[in-house]
Amino acid sequence: MRDLLVRAAAITPLGLNWDVRRLDGRYFYHAEPVCTHPDHRRKGLAQALMQEGLLRLRDLGALEASVDTGNMLPANRFYDSIGFTEAYRGYAWRKVWQARS
Repeated sequence: MRDLLVRAAAITPLGLNWDVRRLDGRYFYHAEPVCTHPDHRRKGLAQALMQEGLLRLRDLGALEASVDTGNMLPANRFYDSIGFTEAYRGYAWRKVWQARS
């Protein structure tokens, strides 16, 4: 996968990261959402990178690939358009402290 990322970086500011998980002898892949520089969006670059990455993962024996997007509607539409299905809806929590004086 590294060669795919290096080639993509040479073309345009575009990023993709895969995390391999092995559970019960099976491989699962988790992707961080694809990020594309605003000047290069809507050109099919993220779709091409994801499709190639998914083909390579499948060839490696992947049984599943996942990505977390939260409530980012454009990202959700993108992943839906390339064959991902919604697996769950969840919440993200944070703790904010007051600035110390």
